[in-house]
Amino acid sequence: MASKSADTIGTRIGRMDDEQPVTLVASRFEEWADHYARFAAAILEVLPEAHCEHIGSTSVPDLPAKDVIDVIVGVKVSSVQNAARALKMAGFDLEGMKPGHCWLAWPSRRHRESVVHVVAFEGTEWSARIAFRDLLREDPAARAEYFEAKKIAADAASGWSDYTAAKYPTVARLLTRTPSLVRRDQSRGHCGLRRAGTPVWSTKRRRQFGALFRSAWGRPQAPKPRTVELRASA
Repeated sequence: MASKSADTIGTRIGRMDDEQPVTLVASRFEEWADHYARFAAAILEVLPEAHCEHIGSTSVPDLPAKDVIDVIVGVKVSSVQNAARALKMAGFDLEGMKPGHCWLAWPSRRHRESVVHVVAFEGTEWSARIAFRDLLREDPAARAEYFEAKKIAADAASGWSDYTAAKYPTVARLLTRTPSLVRRDQSRGHCGLRRAGTPVWSTKRRRQFGALFRSAWGRPQAPKPRTVELRASA
């Protein structure tokens, strides 16, 4: 199926700056977990009703990664864009929006220390990203396969968009292994993969995860400003 252009999916906010290099470093899982806790606390100061989770490679022990903390923030589906705008007013760089998903950088898209994804809590995007994280944590073979894809992508990429696109086939393939995790975790709470009694993901729904790895942008409107006590490192 032909991929959609960014203009089809959404509207770009500012300029996507791909000049920040893609560099993988050895896992510093405990340090990254501490950094996540700092970002999550700052986010919850702005969005006290939100749910936060550490995702991405920095959330997986023993997996080399970019030194950038990925955070997923779950809110009511009707509040996704307003939540992203509130974070923007608190100092985060709002990079893009599409229906049900906004993403921001701290302190900026040129010098990312963290990337924050605001999505519908327990919606498709939330569940897919948590499922992929848990797969990498629990399956050494999947973790090794993903690391190989990351190394190849980092060597060939000219920027973050290239890097993400190069990993996509591996991510999509690995995601098809997640139904066993879904079945095993039926009784889990808000960090779980689905509510008990809901259907296991279909192949079609799992393939929707691919949309998370395409560029999609939107335009914000300023809300009532709030501040967040979070400083960029020197």
